Amino acid sequence: MSQIADITVSSFGIDTEHQAGLVIRRPSGLNGEWLVMCFNTPFWVEVRQQRLQGMPGDCVIHGPEEPHAHGALMDDTVGFRNDWVHLAGAGVNRLVDTFALTCNSLLPTGEPQLIRSHLHGIRREMYSCQAHKEQATGLLVAQMFLDIARSSDLRRASIVSLIGRQREIQAILTDARIRIHESIDRQWSVKEMAELADMSTHQFAVTYKQMFAVSPLEDLLRQRLDVAKWLLAASNASVTCISEKCGFGSVYYFSRIFRQRVGVSPSRYARTVSCSNTEMELSLTDSTLGNII
Repeated sequence: MSQIADITVSSFGIDTEHQAGLVIRRPSGLNGEWLVMCFNTPFWVEVRQQRLQGMPGDCVIHGPEEPHAHGALMDDTVGFRNDWVHLAGAGVNRLVDTFALTCNSLLPTGEPQLIRSHLHGIRREMYSCQAHKEQATGLLVAQMFLDIARSSDLRRASIVSLIGRQREIQAILTDARIRIHESIDRQWSVKEMAELADMSTHQFAVTYKQMFAVSPLEDLLRQRLDVAKWLLAASNASVTCISEKCGFGSVYYFSRIFRQRVGVSPSRYARTVSCSNTEMELSLTDSTLGNII
């Protein structure tokens, strides 16, 4: 533990990897400690009973006793990574006030490794035998807060200037995604998808993944599998018929990818999964089903 005046660094993590499905939930906060995080991957954070979706480079500062939770996005199969540090003391309050930092919210910086160098410096000081290491650690903490404030202010100004165009792009991509999901029997290429949004193939693929946290082709495959699971449980159609309706091209490819992703063959899934449970698990619109049945 390293302490300077009224700032204490109790623990920290650098590029910490968290498994998919892990949710860190603290209903009572951290018992007097502050938590500062900077994320390297997409994530969600829950504060004041509101869930926010964050992107790489977003920082979050949780105050003491502030209930919070965070985890990977629902469709993320990799998990999330972040840098973090637990702090305590009245000095932390003064830093937050000095730099006018908003706590318990997203602070977008666009720099996923923004606080990492500060944490490396803190680690070196904590393990060193040099004089005034407590003061040096405190200066690193102060510099970390200053960098978060500066970067988030610059990022916020940039976002304001682009917000009109971003909303337009979001609407265009959402419409394209709806059309793709409603025509899963079609053999889509990314080029054909991009034409729906009047974008180049590269621009479409990059922007789509930034917005929906999944690539266009992976998103299409997941939708096909969701619809296939519903049909297997809710209809008497053959595996071959369902494969065609869901756009898999061949029943052999369908069976192989279904077993890889679901863990059982399509025919076994149809025998073991009830219709009622499937309908509860899947979120398919009537318009989507209406286009394929």
